Order: sequence, then structure tokens, then C-alpha cells
Amino acid sequence: MNSAPPPNEAALAPARTHICVDCRTLLAPGERCDLGPAHRVVSLADAPGRRSMLGEIWGSPEVRKSARRAAQVGAGAGAASSLDWCTGCDGVADGEGFLVMIAFMLIAGVFMLIFYALRALYRAYVAHRDRQLPCGAGARAASTARPKGRDGTIVRERSTEGPLSGLPCAAWSVSLSAKSFLHGPLMLSDAGTLGFDVQLDGGAGVVRIPPGRVRLEAPTVFTRKAGDPVAEAITDPIDPLRAADPDGDLIPYDEAREARVEVGQRVRLHVELDEIPDPDSAAGDYRGPPRMLLVPRGVPAIKAL
Repeated sequence: MNSAPPPNEAALAPARTHICVDCRTLLAPGERCDLGPAHRVVSLADAPGRRSMLGEIWGSPEVRKSARRAAQVGAGAGAASSLDWCTGCDGVADGEGFLVMIAFMLIAGVFMLIFYALRALYRAYVAHRDRQLPCGAGARAASTARPKGRDGTIVRERSTEGPLSGLPCAAWSVSLSAKSFLHGPLMLSDAGTLGFDVQLDGGAGVVRIPPGRVRLEAPTVFTRKAGDPVAEAITDPIDPLRAADPDGDLIPYDEAREARVEVGQRVRLHVELDEIPDPDSAAGDYRGPPRMLLVPRGVPAIKAL
């Protein structure tokens, strides 16, 4: 078996500081979203791009200012002592009167506790109801705006690692999502590979997926919660101005999810293919032309089967 193709180092880890507003795909500077020219791309590394993205996620500056004011409203004064109302308790009654007074105080205390508990629950409900929710994007299938798929099996790989799990794979995807949201839960999506080959069914040829960005649709195999150092290591380089901007988080997520595909796994490729000579084979001799490979035209979309 031939060795895996050498990686294009420039394609493996370009500076990813741009994002598609419409599908939240992470992109390199100058890269257009592969889901169509209507998808808007902004930079998170400059002030105009950040302002545009903040408006998409959290609304206009007026809306964000109003939300900050609402969040600063306190819960109100603390509860008064359950005995503050009893101004005539200087003396202690005897006998039956004493028991009546104790019973009355216990009943009053229970009602006061119920009142303050209900008030706290109502305030928590109002705060939850009126909280500001981020606007995200919906998850998209690998076949979105793509040609009909071709099925095959991953037969070799230049192994890379899943960013969240650190486990080896042929290709990975990471999605950051929010549990409470408007429009869609997806706040950030990224996927990549160091390159792998797919043997198409029926002997239709071998597709060589080059190093770089891909779209991957596969089951989640690993998760990390927001605030996890590994997950934060993904978001911090993407949004270098995040810590200095109190106006809002550009990647408000609750959970980071990882999906992977590996050698031996069945996949469906949604991408136009071109035929080229296999650079690993001989240039050809008297017995015939060199072996040919199929390569994707543009960013490959891959669905795990």
C-alpha cells in the first residue's frame, strides 16, 4: 500500500479568524463560504466585523444595552425577620394563651416562608423568561447545495487528531452549540483533515481527499462543556478580542461536540470530482498510461454511513 499523501502545511492550519454569518462555518481570511455566494463572511479580528457579528447574535446596540440593564436589576431587599412584626411580645403569656401565641407564630412563619419562596421562584421565572437568547444557525446536511453522493470506504489516511478528544481519525468536525437560542443552536462549526483516500463502490475509482477544510456529517462521539480548557483553547484564538469586549460573546455556547471518521468506515461524498494522474504511481510505460485518481472540486462534503 502506498504511503499517505504529504500534507499541504499551508492548508492544514490557516489563521481561522473569519466566520460565515449564515451557517457559522469557520473560515480563513479571503475564503468564501462554499454553501453559496449569498452567505455573508465577516472577520472577528477587527472591530467592524465584530460589531456586525454582535448584531447578528445579540441584536442591535439598543437591544444589548437594554438586556444589560435588565441583568443588573437586583433581587430586591432581603426578607424581614419573621418576628419583626410582633411589637407587643415584651411579655410572655401564661398557660393556654402562651400555647395559642406559639401556634399563631408558627403558622405565620410558615406563611411567610411560603410567600418569600414563591416570590423568589417568580423572580427566577421572570429572569429566565426575559433573558437575552443568542441567535444561531441551524445544522445543515452534507448534501446541502451539493451534487448527488457517491458511496465508498475510507482505505487510507494521514492520521490527524480530533480537537476535543485527541483521538486519531481521518477527518473531524467540531460544532459549538447553545441549549437556549433563537433561530438555531449552532454558534460555530469547523472540520478538517490531513488527507485520506476513499475507494468508491463498484470499482469506480479512488478519491483522494486533500489536506484542509471539509464538511463532515457524522454522529457525535465526544463532548465537552463550555468553560472546559480544551474547548476554550478552540474559541480563544478564533476571537482574539473576546476578553477585551464587554458587549457580548461572539461564540456563546454550552456544549462542544466532536464527530470523526476513520479508516474502514463507509462514507458518502457530495462533491464534483476531477480525474488526475496519481502522483504516487509511475509516469507510465509501454504497458499503458499511469493510474488515475479522482480529486474533489472545491470543499468536499462527507457523510458517514
